[in-house]
Amino acid sequence: MRLYGYILVFLLLVCNSLDAQERYSIRKVSFSSDKYDEFSPVLFGNRLIFCSNQPDKLFITYLNKGKKGLFKIFSVSLNDSSRKSKPVIFSRNLNTPFNDGPITFDSTGREAVFSRNIYNESKIKDFIGGNNNLGLFLTELVDGKWTKIMPFKYNNDLYSITTPFLSLDGKYLYFASDKPGGFGGSDLYRCKFVDNSWSEPENLGTVINTVGNEVYPFINSDGELFFASDGHPGLGKKDLFMSKETSTGWITPIHLDPPINSQFDDFSLITDSSFKSGFFASDRNKSDDIFRFETKIPQLYNCDTLKKNQYCFQFWDDKYTGANSLPVKYEWQFSDGVVLSGLSVTHCFPGAGKYSAKLNIIDNATSNAFFTQTSIEFEIKDFEQPYITSKDTSEVMEEIKFSGLKSNLPGFHIEEYTWDFGDGNFTTGADVLHSYRREGVYNVKLGLAGSRDENMGRATYCVFKPIMVLLNK
Repeated sequence: MRLYGYILVFLLLVCNSLDAQERYSIRKVSFSSDKYDEFSPVLFGNRLIFCSNQPDKLFITYLNKGKKGLFKIFSVSLNDSSRKSKPVIFSRNLNTPFNDGPITFDSTGREAVFSRNIYNESKIKDFIGGNNNLGLFLTELVDGKWTKIMPFKYNNDLYSITTPFLSLDGKYLYFASDKPGGFGGSDLYRCKFVDNSWSEPENLGTVINTVGNEVYPFINSDGELFFASDGHPGLGKKDLFMSKETSTGWITPIHLDPPINSQFDDFSLITDSSFKSGFFASDRNKSDDIFRFETKIPQLYNCDTLKKNQYCFQFWDDKYTGANSLPVKYEWQFSDGVVLSGLSVTHCFPGAGKYSAKLNIIDNATSNAFFTQTSIEFEIKDFEQPYITSKDTSEVMEEIKFSGLKSNLPGFHIEEYTWDFGDGNFTTGADVLHSYRREGVYNVKLGLAGSRDENMGRATYCVFKPIMVLLNK
């Protein structure tokens, strides 16, 4: 019996491992070292800008309490096919003896906001003593040099403001701060650029911020917010999350699946508009390293419950009651060819479309209609939503066909169908097959990605439907 138990546990482990799929592929970038830390990647033309404590022979810097160098802003080419490109200091004008970075740029590449210690000409004892908090600084690119460095108006000696992100349109500046009045150690805030000035910092609220620490905000062109947190439920330490602001506020943050997230610190993610690829940092190899990721199958989030299209309706007429005492009967004729007898009838149409219905009064002696009591025309419309066509109930190991071809989204051109079967497996395609290995109720998600008419850009939609899987009889 004990051997049987071991075999059963082994089989369960095998089944679980077979069920697991990875949504993302990752690899450590070639310029990320084992000895030093690299993090906070940001794209700038054909270069990747990041922070690192690797030494710079041309500039003397202090060491922190761990005897490591303080952070500087570095740059490396992304076009070097030999992968031997070495990082260099991004700008000597932005260097100080203390911490410099991270940095963020506007869409023109001519304005930037970066973080560094507020007092960059103070003595080393002031830094070691913890009296030199981080602040934000604004700079402009003039004649190829980053100049006109100005402190952010909300910098404060008593707390830090750091990890900035400047929206592509330059209207919003996001950052992390441990300023008083927040919900935890550090919260995410944003300011709006109005009348040539930045508005008061606005806390992003309790949906985003927790009693823990939220840092490293990034928003792609699709409006998706990515950030790191050790307060939301995750795999351990800092994990990466994604949210999006809607008309009713921020949606509940979505935890990014492994291998992007791990039991170690994972943070400072950037991505393209469709979350197909990007970079992030992690200390899973004992030092902070930058990784490149590619999305195999996108995660589906903020999905609506699938609405069942209604094709069955009841028809009745209570205006004419004299037929009850005459040798006649009521007869409903429908434009789909169906004829039903009775004053009140229920009819199911084959699908969406335009239909008509007539209520005739039939002479029983001749079977002829001598009066049309009611005549109506109407249109049945499907709900505007992605649509999952499948069985509602299945058995273990039974192959189920799922189809998204009946999705109804006028003005939307579907480019990709994504399926999440709720058991750790996912795939793409309009028509797909899947079977379940264990009984239970699974929420199947269908995500659609594509473009809208009139150059309104890309959009995504998602619905879910429960599938009940039973043991074989």
